[in-house]
Amino acid sequence: MTREQLIEDVHASAARMLLVVTGGGTQAIADLLSLPGGSGTVLEAVVPYSIASLEQFLGGSCDQPCSARTARSLAMAAFQRAQWLSGPQSDGAIMGVSCTASLTTNRVKRGAHRAFVGVQAEGYTSTATIDLDNRSRTRSQEERVVTDVILNQVAGACQVHQWLDVALDASRLTIEQIDAEPEWRQLLLADRDCVLAGTNPSNPPNARRIVFPGAFDPRHTGHTQMAEFAARRLGSVVEFELSVENVDKPLLDYHSIANRLAPFAADETVWLTRAPTFVQKSNLFPHTTFLVGADTILRIADARYYGQDEQACCQAVKTIIERGCRFLVFGRMLSGKFVTLSELSLPGELAAICDKVDRDAFRCDVSSTGIRQGNL
Repeated sequence: MTREQLIEDVHASAARMLLVVTGGGTQAIADLLSLPGGSGTVLEAVVPYSIASLEQFLGGSCDQPCSARTARSLAMAAFQRAQWLSGPQSDGAIMGVSCTASLTTNRVKRGAHRAFVGVQAEGYTSTATIDLDNRSRTRSQEERVVTDVILNQVAGACQVHQWLDVALDASRLTIEQIDAEPEWRQLLLADRDCVLAGTNPSNPPNARRIVFPGAFDPRHTGHTQMAEFAARRLGSVVEFELSVENVDKPLLDYHSIANRLAPFAADETVWLTRAPTFVQKSNLFPHTTFLVGADTILRIADARYYGQDEQACCQAVKTIIERGCRFLVFGRMLSGKFVTLSELSLPGELAAICDKVDRDAFRCDVSSTGIRQGNL
């Protein structure tokens, strides 16, 4: 199939997309707009080339700009914006397409030449990993390879079944696709705000409910030990909660959801929610004790997380109290020091619904952030 025919077939589909490309692959934007019909397919094209621009598009810091993880986050952010741009009455598939690349440059490059292409659709998350470990290619030749992979991924998402021949050995291109569970789709489309991804809890009669919210990115031994400690202390089964929505960040893609759920056993209770704040969590789980760290309880009482609105901060705490919720607060390393609840300065109303875990009773310094940074 020629490049022109592929693009014509893409434009003939009912699909609409937003493309976000950084570091390489920008030729894909030009190619898609070079033939008639581009305005019906491309809702918007964004090139956040600087780190500041990239992080603004993502809504937060980026650990590693050229990575599969970043490509998926970009694709999800693009998907969410594409949904907004297309409106509620849109016909046809909506998708976010991303590329983050590290190609030949005029500076000394230490890392490998590579690129990652993400596609986020309603039904799946796809990641193409391109290994360009061929230093004989020019920048334009690398750009062409990356662009053709992008076009092929777009074609596949548009149900175009003939693809371009890419000038790359097959062993240097891997494509991973995670298909969504029906409930995950409902979360993505905001048709539901909470779904069960595990076993229904079997709490003792009249036992207080315990919910352990977290990103679990990744889950580690500290999470397991905290849950075991809380179950012994409070005499109930611990349920876990993973919000796919974060304040000012893209939704979790299906690949990330699958990865974060994988370490949980089949007999554990895990809730997937769209509840990034504790006000929202308290609405889903009233009369519950939440397991949190000292860093988290500080954020609940910090007006910076409410747009510097002290009144909104106070109202949030009041709402959590009215819904009968409490917090079991574990110590955390803060600014190089292990800090427990008794060493925190909290508003009186919030402090009254917090129970502390003494450092002698439980301490674990393992953190998901530290594990991720060690694996970059």
